[in-house]
Amino acid sequence: MRAAAIDIGTNTILLLIAEVEDLPIDQILTSSSPIRKIKKVLDHQIRFARLGQGVHQNRAFHPDAMDRAMKIFEEYKKICDANQTEKIYAVATSASRDSANSKEFFQKVFSQTGIHIEVISGETEASLSFRGGLLPTQNPKDCAILDIGGGSTEFVTLDTKTDTVRGQSLDIGSVRATEMYLKGDPYTMASIEALEKNLKKIYSKIDPKIQEELKQKDWVGIAGTPTALAGMCLGLSTFETEKVDGYWLDRCDVSDWFEKLALMSQKQREAEPMLGTGRADVMVAGVGILLTAMEFFDKEGVMVSSRGLREGILTAYRG
Repeated sequence: MRAAAIDIGTNTILLLIAEVEDLPIDQILTSSSPIRKIKKVLDHQIRFARLGQGVHQNRAFHPDAMDRAMKIFEEYKKICDANQTEKIYAVATSASRDSANSKEFFQKVFSQTGIHIEVISGETEASLSFRGGLLPTQNPKDCAILDIGGGSTEFVTLDTKTDTVRGQSLDIGSVRATEMYLKGDPYTMASIEALEKNLKKIYSKIDPKIQEELKQKDWVGIAGTPTALAGMCLGLSTFETEKVDGYWLDRCDVSDWFEKLALMSQKQREAEPMLGTGRADVMVAGVGILLTAMEFFDKEGVMVSSRGLREGILTAYRG
């Protein structure tokens, strides 16, 4: 079967189309186990819709953001049709959970494109990201996922006693943190300090049991912040999945890049090939989330994976 997964985030809307195959029932051990496997990736796309524009302040999608998103959904539907996709799984995350008009907007998307969108909980997002984010060589029992989104950040581990995924979704991401704390161009030192201070306060509220597991397990960083940062460390001019997957991000390198990016103007960050105009204005907050989390939990580095929620949707989503 050819299936598509659409990940509707606060900053980006991502598409993955693949040939998938249902697993035999005797291979599906628990309700959290994969139910399909990806046989072949046919297409993958990223668009910067910034659907979460102003959602933190206004608790509603901005008209301009909805216009940008609608054009992307129409484009993605054409891509899915061209690939003869039989099923489209579309899920929306943080900004859509917070927006009072998300249901109305997604009904409009369905009426114009036929794409049904489900707003999933932070817990479901965390579970799917864990299932989809690990690299093939990694043991789920040894790893924890750090998923830095635009509106939220998820910390996820596997409970080895029950074989269930558990984690915590924090109501802070690169877009939301930028809107809340970062001021000026370049950013003022006071706003940078406020970002770091408040992030560590947020981490201290994570469930103590999850905190302990996060300290013990190896971290895998997924989503745009760690993958873009890996590309920058490698000096890439265009994104190359095979080079980014498995890249080790050392805490010292993350710290150096945080300081370097924070001192740049918006225009200077936009000139960086791995950032462009879609990520340049939120990258400092994203790297700040990554760095302060590594400091708080005393992690010397994280393994980077370009996989994530989309792969989790295609392999483990039962919607």
